[in-house]
Amino acid sequence: VVASSDFVILVTCEDDGGARLRLSVLDAATGSTRWQSASVSSVQSLVANEATLLTVSDWHLRAYELETGNVLWETEELRGHTRYRIHPVLGPTAAVYWIDDSRGRWDQVIDYYDMTTGLLVEEDRIPSKENALLALRSDLIDYRTGAGAIISSLLRSSQRELWKIDGNQELQPWPWEIKDLVVFSSGIFPVLEARDVFSGQRIWANRTPLVSNVAMWDLTLFAIEQSGTVVAIDS
Repeated sequence: VVASSDFVILVTCEDDGGARLRLSVLDAATGSTRWQSASVSSVQSLVANEATLLTVSDWHLRAYELETGNVLWETEELRGHTRYRIHPVLGPTAAVYWIDDSRGRWDQVIDYYDMTTGLLVEEDRIPSKENALLALRSDLIDYRTGAGAIISSLLRSSQRELWKIDGNQELQPWPWEIKDLVVFSSGIFPVLEARDVFSGQRIWANRTPLVSNVAMWDLTLFAIEQSGTVVAIDS
């Protein structure tokens, strides 16, 4: 699930019991369906800003116009096929994170694509010796998951660890920074926690088990509960 100012976007499964998926775009005010995409076999990641939905689907980065569902551009087949995640769109480029394991180690890669044309404009490689994934990169902090930590917080400038939460989980924590808080999901059946960005002190927790990632728009968090209900949570 992801959200923008006027839309909530879900990945839904075909009713025929097959493995084919669709992108379903709902009106955020009414919950009515605005449009659905053609069937796809896989969706690795998706994010949205006010006008555009970006997906990694069937190993292509694809941009849709949110209002109409028209495909604006599509890349050639992506490299590596490993752990793609699109970071929140904050400017004229989209940052796509993935793992390159072709050299016998985990190189964490951030590719930057022009939002208008879909062209690759920059690449940033981050060697990793711990097999820890970069879950989110903000202006000051890198948030990582894996290597025995559900989430850890490191200063970008020095990579000094500020705090971490020990443990293992199969699902990524999908953190979001909201002012002085980082909000993420944790546990076998994920629940939401909000912690102070610099100290790691827990500020609040929502204990309703979730089955999806967490999306955020205008300081409101969106997720799907185990019952199948889409919920909006005040941050």
